[in-house]
Amino acid sequence: HYQEIFDVLLQHNIIEIELANKLKQLVRYRNELVHEYWRIDIKENYRILNEDLSFFEQYLVQVGAVLKP
Repeated sequence: HYQEIFDVLLQHNIIEIELANKLKQLVRYRNELVHEYWRIDIKENYRILNEDLSFFEQYLVQVGAVLKP
């Protein structure tokens, strides 16, 4: 139910929809890694680890903006 966390953050205008969708995709991928690891495509895994991690910075910026006093 990790995906629901991002829906809540979106509903409260803490993160943007594009970021919420990207994070939910990552959660689905994480579930595949943990529960269906034999289906993992090594090339896809490499691509995700090398290209798709910039959204973590977006997450920190968007959530950090709410947490600043």
